[in-house]
Amino acid sequence: QRPTVYVAADAAAAERAREDIATWLGATMTFSFPPAGRVPIDLLADSHELDRRRLSALERLEGGSPCLVVTTGEGMLERLPPPGSLRDATLDIRQGRPLDRDDLLARLVQAGYAPADPVEHPGEFVARGGLIDIYPFTRPVPVRIELAGDGVDSLREFDPVTQRSGIIRDEVTAFPARELVLEPARRTALETAIGDSLSTTIRRLRAMGSEAAGSRLSDRVNDHLHAMDRQARRSYLPFAFELVHLVDYLPARGLILIEELPRVIEQARSGEEVAVDILARQIEEGRLLPEEGELHAPSSRLPDVLARRGQVAFSLLPRAPDQTAIDFRSRTPGDYRGRWPSLLKQLGAWREQRYVIGLIAADAARAEAMMTGLRDAGVPAGTDLAPGRVTATEGWLRQGFELADIRVAFIAESDVIGRAAARKSSGTRHGGLRIGDVRELRNGDYVVHVQHGIGAFEGLQSLTVAGVTRDYLFIRYGGADRLYVPAEQVDVIQKYVGPEGHEPRLNRLGGGEWSRTRRRVQESVKALAFDLLRLHARRQALPGYAFAPDGPWQADMEALFPHEETPDQLRCIREVKEDLERPHPMDRLVLGDVGYGKTEVALRAAFKVAAEGRQVAVMVPTTVLAQQHHHSFRERLSGFPVKVELMSRLRRPAEQAQTLELLRTGAADIVIGTHRLLQGDVAFRDLGLLIIDEEHRFGVGHKERLKLLKEGVDVLTLSATPIPRTLQTALAGVRATSVIDTPPDDRHPVQTYVCEFGEDLAREAIFRELSRGGQVYYVHNRVETICRTAERLSALIPGVRLAVAHGQMRESQLEDVFLRFVAGDYSVLVCTTIIEAGLDLPNVNTLIVEDADRLGLAQLYQLRGRVGRSPRLAYAYLTYRRGRILSEIAEKRLATLREFTELGS
Repeated sequence: QRPTVYVAADAAAAERAREDIATWLGATMTFSFPPAGRVPIDLLADSHELDRRRLSALERLEGGSPCLVVTTGEGMLERLPPPGSLRDATLDIRQGRPLDRDDLLARLVQAGYAPADPVEHPGEFVARGGLIDIYPFTRPVPVRIELAGDGVDSLREFDPVTQRSGIIRDEVTAFPARELVLEPARRTALETAIGDSLSTTIRRLRAMGSEAAGSRLSDRVNDHLHAMDRQARRSYLPFAFELVHLVDYLPARGLILIEELPRVIEQARSGEEVAVDILARQIEEGRLLPEEGELHAPSSRLPDVLARRGQVAFSLLPRAPDQTAIDFRSRTPGDYRGRWPSLLKQLGAWREQRYVIGLIAADAARAEAMMTGLRDAGVPAGTDLAPGRVTATEGWLRQGFELADIRVAFIAESDVIGRAAARKSSGTRHGGLRIGDVRELRNGDYVVHVQHGIGAFEGLQSLTVAGVTRDYLFIRYGGADRLYVPAEQVDVIQKYVGPEGHEPRLNRLGGGEWSRTRRRVQESVKALAFDLLRLHARRQALPGYAFAPDGPWQADMEALFPHEETPDQLRCIREVKEDLERPHPMDRLVLGDVGYGKTEVALRAAFKVAAEGRQVAVMVPTTVLAQQHHHSFRERLSGFPVKVELMSRLRRPAEQAQTLELLRTGAADIVIGTHRLLQGDVAFRDLGLLIIDEEHRFGVGHKERLKLLKEGVDVLTLSATPIPRTLQTALAGVRATSVIDTPPDDRHPVQTYVCEFGEDLAREAIFRELSRGGQVYYVHNRVETICRTAERLSALIPGVRLAVAHGQMRESQLEDVFLRFVAGDYSVLVCTTIIEAGLDLPNVNTLIVEDADRLGLAQLYQLRGRVGRSPRLAYAYLTYRRGRILSEIAEKRLATLREFTELGS
């Protein structure tokens, strides 16, 4: 009933607390306030999810309505702008009220909003005459403002994908998109204060004989001042305001909940020791002004900061006798995995004591299955929580608990089946982009209208025709010809696709050129269609094996999937199963972005085939990925009589010989391997399904052998970045295609930073990830110097557990490093691009890439896909050497990675 801040020891504990509490309060009441980091970083480009989380929390606290914000001790020590500065910069736009267009646009820029056409992401806006689109930084949907004279005529939400207008609104609030908001007077004062500090610091550096440091600092600050409209750096907050703490955003009646205060203080102190050393060195090197190091209060002040509001501290052990203590008994229920009778006995004991008993399942289907199992066992189970009754309900709980004093017990699904199911989201899903979505188009893009031919898209316009206002796509044609296409008819146009750098000639409206072009293409398509029909007929004539519909084992195995399937995943799984159940060989391509769940589609297909006694071969391009898939398949299928084997060069000769014998006799059901599976000594008793992960990564010789292996066998190919030939066969219909466009729930875009490399940046990024219990990939793509790089990192972060991995290591050594990294024995993996293919480690959420400008776009894209595979916010630092002048191609490549950070892009 009041604004509340929950303080955890570190980022990992904070995220766990937020997820658990959201079950009881709801997602709209629960926010996170992640620390921004103690050391400012000069960025060429960055992502905005971190800022959005922080500002959403500040907005909710500043409004004073009930909510819960989860943060850490470091977050409580941060110095922030006073609440009034953000409130004054908030735009409140109401229908029917006067509105100065030019003043609105100026205030949006001051508040950190960026011009973009079309508006697709939070923090963007565009003005087209009297039509203004704004995507409020802390809101889930953008709005379209239509002006009439000096006032607001209408406010409408619109879809950022299709750009179509929707629900009418009476008002909209746009909270600032950055913490440092500078109206003209404050900006002048800030620039004066920065100039004074710069002069003083340069004199001090020169007196110390650091002329180069002074020049470096001067250049840096001047660059920042010139870019202040685009990127007002948070580190300059001390020059603009008397700063406050997060506690000052809480009203007097607000409450602070603290999880283990001594641990909170200790964690804040350990982070401070690293940061103070880095800040001092950067100031002496002329990389920071002294005031930029004052964004955090000393950790010794944390108790005083927390004491400024009412507190409730949670502790496992008794604390100071002068504190009011409430002692309540709580305990974790027993381990009931595979022990159904023990669970029934415990439920009976609780029922006799009139406990309120709840079983929490990940979704409604699992809850109903639990209810059915309880009723079959004679346990009364209802739908309402009541004393003496057992209720299974949908929700999220990491681990169960019992509160004996108030007779309440909840059991989590993980207590029963042994794994925590993923938190399910009730939020709206947005499918991926398809050709014809307005969002795909930029002003100047060439498009093709089905009736009128090639034109140039010039933007979205709102026109009133016959008294009806609608959105239209404005397309420019040859000469002075123009065409306005209603937005709801967007399916009649598509983007023009042609050779790179080629500019097509625009057609004229009403001419015969486009008709002649269409006629020639239709004749060519007809000839191609006959060829495809002959090819398809030959394939359909081949005998195949029709697998039976799903049985009980299939349902049981799929119920163990610890996440919620996306709609696209379910559709792909259904299409694959339908193919397997037909009496013709399957040849299907599954396309999906990294981390979108292609492996789960393959695993379910593999199990369906193995359950009928036929064998499955899974081919992957690298030994490391083979190890990963082998581990995943064995873990998921451990409760079923399915034998999963591994075949790669990492296996000892004796192990390979044993696997070969198991395959020949049929004792091995599923084998996962590299191109080793294509060698002549590999023979299957009854191969039913071949799964190929990233077929384009195999050589020409391998593909010739694959053709022989595919004959009469069902084939499933997975790819995130198919080569043109593979994509062409799919688009032409030679092979069936399934596309996974939808990202998993609770998956966030990877926060991508493009910046100069510095040891301080690496140290801060690694320490931040380790402090929240995570792991780090550090990519150094030169084998000859990778060990020296690892030694340098060890000296930089004493005590860090790191390992080295590259393709020239001995097979057994590489296997050991990888397995120990998966097990958590190492915190940092210093590696080459060997990790780019398919690794799925949810605990690795920071990626640092040295010399990113030397890597290809596809490599960088795949590398970035190695992190961000869990609900935790992930960071990718794409760095280039300090002082290096990037080539135009390298700069565009890195800019592309920064621009396309959204899921599925």
